[in-house]
Amino acid sequence: MAPHSKPKKPSNQSEKLPPKHPNVIKNIVDRIINGREVSLGPQRVISLLFSEVTAKPSISMGLIKDANQISISGDGALVESPANPYGKKICDCSRKGIKHCKCKRRFSDPSAR
Repeated sequence: MAPHSKPKKPSNQSEKLPPKHPNVIKNIVDRIINGREVSLGPQRVISLLFSEVTAKPSISMGLIKDANQISISGDGALVESPANPYGKKICDCSRKGIKHCKCKRRFSDPSAR
């Protein structure tokens, strides 16, 4: 197998590179229209998880009145958390004059790192 070549750059800055896979969306749409199954890989698992964890419980609790009249859409953008990634000190080291301690911290967002 040959090594990957370096991508070509456009000749001037006002041009864009051509898409690597120009007809990928058209091919997916054609498959759906023809009744063939389209594998979405990890996206399918995430959609199923969203359905089981949020949508179905919301419907059963009455938060969503008519499930047939709702559509949910997402663009796949990452959602940034406003939480401080360094956490909040829960010790009293700063009062003791220790500026850089290794004590445990409290994170307001469990996914903050």
